[in-house]
Amino acid sequence: MNIVLAIAQGLVAMLVAPFFSGLARVIRAKMHNRRGPSILQDYRDLAKLMARPESVSSDSSFVLRIMPPLFLAVSFMLAMGLPMFTLESPMPVFGDAITIMYALALSRFFFALSGVDSSNAYAGFGGIRELLMS
Repeated sequence: MNIVLAIAQGLVAMLVAPFFSGLARVIRAKMHNRRGPSILQDYRDLAKLMARPESVSSDSSFVLRIMPPLFLAVSFMLAMGLPMFTLESPMPVFGDAITIMYALALSRFFFALSGVDSSNAYAGFGGIRELLMS
């Protein structure tokens, strides 16, 4: 039963997150006396990005290909471990503070490594900066 609740919780968190991001944009626009984007703009942006074809350099390795699924898997794992609908974590293994820190460090490391691996000088500088900041 806990695994079903954890998966449902992770799916709800991942599906609702763009809504709250859009809500924050709308509130920020109202505070600046602007009209701002629609609350659902992030969903439209995600749909447009998913429809684009993949563009990967021929010089890059497997790191650039596994980065997006790895980042999504780490985010989903952390969403499964947080106690959102219950008082305790449905997956206590994923709710441990050290596990959370290591999972975030893993995703940050692969993010920086994919920047360095992308065969672009500016992305390499950004990847090295990301490693120095972490």
